[in-house]
Amino acid sequence: MQLTEKSALLGEPVWVDVTVTNRTKAPLLISMGDACFGNRPLNVAIPEAEPGTGEHRLCGGEGGDCWAAGPAIVDSGKTLGTRYVLAGDFRITHSGEYHVLLKKQVTYATALAGDERTMLPRNASVETVERSTVLEVRPANPERLLGIEQSLAMKVSEPYRNVPVPPIVNLSPSDMEAFRNAEDALHALDYANNLAKASGAEGLSDYPTAGMEPVFDDWLVSDRSFESYGLWGLYRLNTAQSRRLLAQAADGSKNVYRHWRQHLVGSEAITQRQFGIWRGMAIRALADMGDRSYLPLLERLSGDANPDVRAQAILALGLLGGEVELTRLTALARRSTSMDERQTAIQAIGYTASPKAVPVLISLITMAGSDQPSASVYWLTSLTRHSLPPAKERTSSQYQAEWEDWWEHNRANAHAYGPFDCTGCSFPWL
Repeated sequence: MQLTEKSALLGEPVWVDVTVTNRTKAPLLISMGDACFGNRPLNVAIPEAEPGTGEHRLCGGEGGDCWAAGPAIVDSGKTLGTRYVLAGDFRITHSGEYHVLLKKQVTYATALAGDERTMLPRNASVETVERSTVLEVRPANPERLLGIEQSLAMKVSEPYRNVPVPPIVNLSPSDMEAFRNAEDALHALDYANNLAKASGAEGLSDYPTAGMEPVFDDWLVSDRSFESYGLWGLYRLNTAQSRRLLAQAADGSKNVYRHWRQHLVGSEAITQRQFGIWRGMAIRALADMGDRSYLPLLERLSGDANPDVRAQAILALGLLGGEVELTRLTALARRSTSMDERQTAIQAIGYTASPKAVPVLISLITMAGSDQPSASVYWLTSLTRHSLPPAKERTSSQYQAEWEDWWEHNRANAHAYGPFDCTGCSFPWL
């Protein structure tokens, strides 16, 4: 394990290269780990750095599907390498010398003939390696840092020109082994190139500098491979320009759609659904950035024709608007003819972190045709951290009466909790 740079400007991204060599006599299945559900495939600690701010996630662990690469087959004497962004629960806020403590866990098992397993067996071996090194952080230089990041972004965005394997029809049977070896080598080269590009984009979005907004916007709108990095970079910057660009993506004008759609193949109906999900990610990011001047946009989008956009806009009203949006959200919950939309509005009321939301949710427990009392009761518990005593069965009216009684006796000292009043590193809009 080693740093890509031993010296960097304050705010400049740095990466860690990790290589694993198979020193056994048999091929191995090797897993380098994944970043699913808050896992860190590379643990980094920097004692001299400031504590991290704690990435927020929804209390209760709202997660989602997680894609992770399966284990790689590494032949005897061969090496498997990957690159990670130097990141963790810390903040480097000033120049100086920092001790970097790296810890990496690798899991492996003997590969079988024709092995195509996507998971390692339970009895796989685990090896943990720790290294320490020193990083010199030089004083901030915004102009130079912007030039470095723009240059890195150009390199990351360059199209990869793979060298094709010679057509198999031109090879004799005796050349088949050479053909397979050439094909494997090119696949490995392609994988390494894509990994390097992805880790480069990740580093730039983890450590963005002002002036990178156009790059991240281009990734978000026009590059399906890097759209999540573009979204994350704009979110991390949280500048007036980055918020404006995210608002444009959320609004989804015809011009934005044309640029977004240019590299996609599929029916218009499928594409519109994908576009709605993409706009929803931008809405959720914008809601987390704290600029209430975008509430009018979110209010308008809460009536958008696309159901994914509508749902995220409704949730965003609760997150960003809080108590200010209670009246609108309550009206949405009561008048909506869609079960999903009613549930979403109730969830958004729970997101407001306002004590005034408690009696509203209690009043909605007995609302007809809304799959009650589960939704209101769940978000009452999330909002107040109070749960009713276990019972075999309760009617909606009984739920409502017990919550009314609890609120009557506890409203003076009760605290309303926000959906992010616990920490973690899961971002539901990514």
